[in-house]
Amino acid sequence: MIDSEQKISIRNALRDTRREGLINFVEDLIGLLDQEGFSFQDLLEALFCWGYRQTIVDCRL
Repeated sequence: MIDSEQKISIRNALRDTRREGLINFVEDLIGLLDQEGFSFQDLLEALFCWGYRQTIVDCRL
């Protein structure tokens, strides 16, 4: 049986792995957007708009 300390250690390791994967994905995405002529600001504005739309949809439920 896995004790609580071991579970916490496993969760932290999984979280770190996911974070590293996400960092790599974002780096690749920003590089691709840059190649296509988009800026980091364009990405932030798109994320803001996407988040706003998600909030509106959630409010309608």
